[in-house]
Amino acid sequence: RVPTNPQGTYCIENHRRPALLNNESRCVGDDIVFPEGPIVTGVKRPDSSGNKFCLTCHVANHPSFSLTPAALQPSPWASNNFDTNPPKDPTSNHLASQADPRRAPMEPVMIQTGLKPANMFCLGTPQNSFGGFIYTDVWAQLCN
Repeated sequence: RVPTNPQGTYCIENHRRPALLNNESRCVGDDIVFPEGPIVTGVKRPDSSGNKFCLTCHVANHPSFSLTPAALQPSPWASNNFDTNPPKDPTSNHLASQADPRRAPMEPVMIQTGLKPANMFCLGTPQNSFGGFIYTDVWAQLCN
């Protein structure tokens, strides 16, 4: 159950639809902290199809598949336009997180091509020229 106290909830209307302020059906509590996470390189991304915060934007019958609840489920393993053998989750028939095209808002793009400047992801990562592409998550993980 979502708390009705406006100070204890996060409501999308606070930013996008002020006329609907404190509409309980559009407010979330702790779901905004990604309870199904974390995202770990090498295994499938968590299923977010039941996360109330995600479902404030991912709605049934949206004309764009990427904004439907189905887009929040783990991606099945398959080759794609740039990788004929992408990394696979070792325990299921799903893509590993770094190869999953699903990205949360504010996450970096899935792949990088060309020249990566030194310190692009964090201090100490070297300059590198990619002879194709790299998965961004693999480089970003070096910073943790």
